[in-house]
Amino acid sequence: MQTVFSHVIRKRYSQEYENIATDALAYILESSEAARAGMTGLLRGLVAEMPDLRFVTQQSEGAIRPDMWGYDDHSVPRVYVESKFWAGLTDNQPVSYLRQLATYGPSTVLLMIVPDARKETVWRELGHRLQDAGIPVGDGEIACGAVAHAVATDLGPTLALATWSSVLSNLSDHLGDDPAAKSDLSQLRALCDTADTDAFVPMSPEELSDQRTPALILDLNAVWQAVVEVAITKGVLHVGKLMPSASPERIGRYAQFSGPTGVGIWIGLHFRLWRKFGGTPLWMVFTTTPFGQAYDVKPILDPWAAREGVCCVLEKGELVIALDIPPGEEKDQVVRSIVDRLRAIAPLLQVLDPSSDLVDDPEPPALPDDLRDFVDACAWTYASTMPEWPHEYIVRDRVDEALFVRLVEHIRAHGYVGSFYTTPITYYDDRGRVYWTMGAPIDETIIINRCLVEDSYAYREAHGTLPGA
Repeated sequence: MQTVFSHVIRKRYSQEYENIATDALAYILESSEAARAGMTGLLRGLVAEMPDLRFVTQQSEGAIRPDMWGYDDHSVPRVYVESKFWAGLTDNQPVSYLRQLATYGPSTVLLMIVPDARKETVWRELGHRLQDAGIPVGDGEIACGAVAHAVATDLGPTLALATWSSVLSNLSDHLGDDPAAKSDLSQLRALCDTADTDAFVPMSPEELSDQRTPALILDLNAVWQAVVEVAITKGVLHVGKLMPSASPERIGRYAQFSGPTGVGIWIGLHFRLWRKFGGTPLWMVFTTTPFGQAYDVKPILDPWAAREGVCCVLEKGELVIALDIPPGEEKDQVVRSIVDRLRAIAPLLQVLDPSSDLVDDPEPPALPDDLRDFVDACAWTYASTMPEWPHEYIVRDRVDEALFVRLVEHIRAHGYVGSFYTTPITYYDDRGRVYWTMGAPIDETIIINRCLVEDSYAYREAHGTLPGA
């Protein structure tokens, strides 16, 4: 479950997950006696004589800086807590931390908290580092329900590793009827779930050597390509000059539904959507540009999707629709099933007004005065890496963000569909210049480009001045 807290952190401070999660955990432990008792109970499962503790962050000792410290009543450190999501171990972890804890006595603990997906690989790396440093450990691991791994070291401190889910579940079990603490813990859990979802999942040797994985991906690519070919022969889709398109998270192509509206889609193998929603690796995407008309398409397709049990949701500013693969079927039947889905969608889209979005507006609205003042006041940067395509750009985090977003929205709402070679682009003209973005969801769009009309792709194509022409 995502919350406003996890959403803001993911959008603005994704590089600070560990620090923010640690501060949030420390706040919960400080503000809730029940939560503090839960953490103390977890630690007493490792060291029976662990006293009551208070937890603080932003402390350091020499060259080491653990994320969180647990102090006893005499202000002696008894616990170091190190929070991890994706980051690797630092040079000090765990050896320097354990040696420093050893100076405070044997009843001390270094607790590593990691995502579930990393618990085995991080534990192996911790073991290797102890071995390289010549630090023996006790025979066998210490059994503790909320802790995935724990060993006593010959230095004195105990080294333990737990997952975020187990630690937070342990705290939750102790909160009773404390609504404030439960709310705080729910926010932290949402942040950890979001970070865990985004984390790199270590791969086993079996997974890396399993040739069925590339075979599956190649087969899936063959399916979507066959779907497009059959849909074209059936008069459902056409591609014109549109070409295949690939990025790190998806492999597919742009196409348009046949008919007067000509609504555009991207169709293919989408890894991110597959990972997030499951169900199927094949997806159809309507962008919010005039090419895809996602906001107009959604209310039309929602009733159909509800009847058919099809995943149809707005995701990162795009309307995404699952193209389910019937299990246990041969390729021809899979292709036929997906084409049938496209054929069911096509007539529903004909209610759209073809004159509203996909043809050039003879008199598109001019830029409002505040946006015109904005573009005039911005310091536009010349794109020196593309001298064959003279243009300039502004970057979202270097200008007024609210005006930047409004300019993106204006371009997409009142622009026209063109192309850059085979990529569909929404352009907007103003006072001899052409403005455009690359079509990413608005909350992910970080650059607005512009060029003189005579430097635009459409002008150069019409006048035979494309690079290399």
